[in-house]
Amino acid sequence: MNLIKDQWIPVRRADNTISKIAPWELGESENPVIDIVAPRPDFRGALYQFLIGLVQTTYAPSDDDEWEDKWNNIPSCDELRAVFETVAVAFELVNNNGPAFMQDMQLPEGSEVSSIRSLLIDAPGENSLKKNIDHFVKRDFAKGLCNDCTAMALFTLQVNAPAGGQGNRTGLRGGGPLTTLALHEKDDVMLWQNIWLNILSINEHFGEVAKDTKPEIFPWMGPTITSENDKKVYPDDVNLLQMYWWMPRRIRLESCAEGVCDICGAEGNVWTDYRAKNFGTSYSPDWLHSLSPYRIQKEKDGSTSLIATKGKQGGFSYPDWISLAFGNDQGESAASVIRSFFEHKVFKVENISHPRVWCFGYDMDNMKARCWYDQTMPMVILPENKRLFFIGYIQSMINATNDTIKILRDQVKAAWFARPKDAKGDMSFIYTTFYEETEVQFFNIAEKLRSAIEFDLKTDHLLIEWHDFIISSAELIFDRFALQNTDEVKNMKRIAEASKSLSAILRSKKTKTIEALLK
Repeated sequence: MNLIKDQWIPVRRADNTISKIAPWELGESENPVIDIVAPRPDFRGALYQFLIGLVQTTYAPSDDDEWEDKWNNIPSCDELRAVFETVAVAFELVNNNGPAFMQDMQLPEGSEVSSIRSLLIDAPGENSLKKNIDHFVKRDFAKGLCNDCTAMALFTLQVNAPAGGQGNRTGLRGGGPLTTLALHEKDDVMLWQNIWLNILSINEHFGEVAKDTKPEIFPWMGPTITSENDKKVYPDDVNLLQMYWWMPRRIRLESCAEGVCDICGAEGNVWTDYRAKNFGTSYSPDWLHSLSPYRIQKEKDGSTSLIATKGKQGGFSYPDWISLAFGNDQGESAASVIRSFFEHKVFKVENISHPRVWCFGYDMDNMKARCWYDQTMPMVILPENKRLFFIGYIQSMINATNDTIKILRDQVKAAWFARPKDAKGDMSFIYTTFYEETEVQFFNIAEKLRSAIEFDLKTDHLLIEWHDFIISSAELIFDRFALQNTDEVKNMKRIAEASKSLSAILRSKKTKTIEALLK
């Protein structure tokens, strides 16, 4: 199976039919491809990254003008096929006598044999199996995977690469990275357009396109750079395009048998086992991946470094919007493809007024997948000076929201406990609930703000609207939580006093951040 020549990517076409395509069929104009419909959400996110990486590696535009030309004049299937097939030799899924896609070319004899299910990030680990705690994701949920699903699982594991025990390396973004992509506002545009929105021109970032399959770009095409002695691979050691094809895990598909794929239900040969070895390639923290946002991290010695944003418990909501879609002045930077959209593409793209940023990734607890998060948020098109003005307003709204939630949390504890300051426990559910129940209104007001700022209209009434809304929301959420049972006996007098205090504090001038909205 060749991942360039063969049809293996599941997609939805314009007429809503489902089929499989080879990558070069992105350019099909008759009944075009609209979206990827992978059997798992993490596979879908990985396939977007696969196609972006393939286009960036082999077909990147030289400058903004060429990018615009390819946006307006979508390349034909023949053109894409000719380009993609120049690297097809690196995309053989099975090659008994040579390099195979995302697999170690020289895996030593005696390497550990693992069930194919272990390619799936949410599969229970050996420790979970020994302790018999695989309650939600069962140990035997995937005994065999077809070629297509195996390719998806293999790529998904390598690009997300969580921590996995001694010597099992994470990817160059760290384990369980968050990916952010720019998307068209419409759901029925060609898939090519959503891929192309995330392609950087050569003069923006990369020095070339791939003209061969050298291991500096495709690491499985040569001996693995192992890390037994903690050797690390730096950006200057290889080609920057390797960021799309990094291979931290040493894996080789081992055996297959007749059966049914436990992921998609396809019948035929299914892979049942693979061999693996630890101490694969270890990437230095100097890499900056174009599809991930970054934040500044202070080190113990007082220095700072950039670290890719990871998935987090509770997922992402509108308080994260500024950092993910724009970056902020607290050391958080949007992904290169998002910044490139605003700096190079926004006024070259016609018929887009409300583009989106798509955020997805695993929340990992070391090597355990706790949850997969997948969300889209709006991107705001404004001239730079007005965009900065808009961001300032939004940050004030978010600050006011977080102050409100802290007051709400304290008063819920006061309602629940006789000694609330001594009460221990995770209260993050209050934040999560508040964000979920106010998110729609937040983005409604944000859009009104964008329009008002664009046309130099007044904004005070919108800030007052948000001010009043978050106060009333806090009071409603308090009423719900305060009456829930705790380990202590319910005390209605204490609840009434906490409710009164909540309203008094929120509606007084003591809450400076909230009142600042009205100035």
